[in-house]
Order: sequence, then C-alpha cells, then structure tokens
Amino acid sequence: MTLEDRVLRHRYAVIQRAAALGNVSQACREFGISRPLFYRWRKRLVRSGPEGLRPRPVRPTRWPRQAAPALEHAVLAYALLWPTHGPARIAAHLRQPRWGGWRVSASGVYSILRRQGLQTRWERLTRLEAHSAATVGLVTERTLPGGPGRPSRRSARATWCRWMPSPSATSRAWGRSGSSRPAMLPARTPWPP
Repeated sequence: MTLEDRVLRHRYAVIQRAAALGNVSQACREFGISRPLFYRWRKRLVRSGPEGLRPRPVRPTRWPRQAAPALEHAVLAYALLWPTHGPARIAAHLRQPRWGGWRVSASGVYSILRRQGLQTRWERLTRLEAHSAATVGLVTERTLPGGPGRPSRRSARATWCRWMPSPSATSRAWGRSGSSRPAMLPARTPWPP
C-alpha cells in the first residue's frame, strides 16, 4: 500500500465516521482535523468520487512568474556577449525584433542574472574570462587582433584613465604655492585596476 492510498483511506474514514456519528465536530476532534478541512474533503468526494480524496501536488513544477527557459537563455546569451551592459540595456535590446521581441523588464533581467550568479558586471566579465581561457587560451598582447606592439581598438578601449598626482606636480603645488590641492595629471593604467 502506497502513501497516497493510506491518505485516501484516512480521509474516507473521517467522512464515514462523521456520517456514523451524525456529528462533524466530534469526528473532526477524534481525527484531529479542522472542520473546514473536513468540508473541503467532503466536497471533493461528492464532486469526484473516492478518487477525489487523493492528495494533489502542493506546488507546481514551475513557478508561475518565473521566466521561460528560452527567455533565460536569451538573457544569458546577451549578457555574456556584452558583459558590460546592465539589466536595463539588456531588457531594451531584447525587446527589439531581431533579439526575439521579448517582453521583459529590467528587474526581470536582473532576477535572471542573479539566479545565474551574474548580477554584477565583474561576475559577468569573470565568467567570460574563465570561458575564454578554457576554450581559446590565455589572452595576451600577441593574441590580440592588432598584433604585438600595436593594440587594437578594442584593447585601446580597455584602458581607462585614473587621475593621480604626479610627484613633481605635488611637490611644486605643496612647496611653492602652499595650496592644499596638488596639480593632477592623467595616468593611463590597464583595465581593470
């Protein structure tokens, strides 16, 4: 006898006991259930017969508000193709017909990215870097499209400018003028810092 059969038998016994006693409250007290639950079981028995007393699955196999697998795939594909784009930009691009015309909000995209562990730009870049290292190999100056000594436009964009004081400017500014703010010169550093 399976668990479902035992549950069915128990529910049917409660209903039979209430009919034999003629008192629903007394039968519910004996079996330790509430009266609304008893009436729910009796309604299912009347509507569907004894098979209606079988336990139903308590939770759907998929949450009703969760995104479709095809949408999740589209979001992940786009996020790994352009890892620096944020959820709002990804949602805007996925609404275009050439990307499938998905109806998705920025918060929906963020939920998908968070579920996959890609909610921040750094996590997306790290995942992409690990994938690139595993499939293509390590990216070096020699493997860049521009060749050695000649960076490509893409690698030129990968450097960023951080303002930091130069030592000579600092000494001049502090030593001569007495200014509390040293002169700032741009320093090019490779990206990320």
